Amino acid sequence: SDKLFLYYLQLGKCAYTGQAIDLSQLLSKTYDIDHIYPQSKVQDDSILNNKVLCLSTENGEKGDHFPIKHEIREQMQPFWNQLKNIGLITEEKYHRLTRNTGFTDSTRRPATRSGSRTSIRNGSGSTAAPSPANTSTMRASIPI
Repeated sequence: SDKLFLYYLQLGKCAYTGQAIDLSQLLSKTYDIDHIYPQSKVQDDSILNNKVLCLSTENGEKGDHFPIKHEIREQMQPFWNQLKNIGLITEEKYHRLTRNTGFTDSTRRPATRSGSRTSIRNGSGSTAAPSPANTSTMRASIPI
């Protein structure tokens, strides 16, 4: 499931609090998948660039607001940086998590729908499937 995939990418922690996620409760309503860029603003369903696993209460509080609250960014940036440095989140996801400016009409992007876990935004800004080597390296680095 996407929740399990994100659980491992986030080292079993809530993306917005750092609190440990109870694996036995993963599929309950205790945890949600949140879109970092709200779908009301940008239609991006990419698991690697725009989705995180979080406590349902945090997702409810965040709602369709962007950017993520300053207090959360300040508290969680070292953790997000760690995830980026060990290859568990993309540069794009890190940018979205740490961005401190809201949306304007010129920054809203058209749909980049990608439900695939193996889609990744390349340097040109388009979405493409990573090479088999990149995929195996990324998955090999996920602690089990």
